[in-house]
Amino acid sequence: MTDISTSCKKFNMWPGSRILNGQYEKTVILVVGSSCAGKSTLCEKLLNDNLCFVCTDSICIRGGHQIKKILDYLDEHKEDNPINIGLMGIAISKMEEYKPFVDFFFEKYILENDFENILLEGHLMSLDNIRERFLARCKENKIRVWVMERKA
Repeated sequence: MTDISTSCKKFNMWPGSRILNGQYEKTVILVVGSSCAGKSTLCEKLLNDNLCFVCTDSICIRGGHQIKKILDYLDEHKEDNPINIGLMGIAISKMEEYKPFVDFFFEKYILENDFENILLEGHLMSLDNIRERFLARCKENKIRVWVMERKA
């Protein structure tokens, strides 16, 4: 793998591309923050043909995981228009089933993803136990993670 370092045509920076230390299967750029902090706006600016965008908020409502408690939550809130994804994420983080849920979305949206570079965004990753489980899975699978978080 190579790194473009500080190479920028506009500013004629040096040293340009160089070999990275360590081998990684993929890179995940994790954008976290509170609701309406600008996560999606930042991701929209960063998107290009070499990045796959995955929104954890959408994963919460997509199903496919067959986790009964989460499906029950969705059923209980089917009349909400729209469903409050932030509250749903908090509910998932408090369930024992949060681990299989994180494992499901990690395998489906990270491991099975054909892209080497994945931009992952959503309120769900601002919840400590969810993020810690996700980061542990990344480490186990030699996936490099960059965490971007708005502080102010």
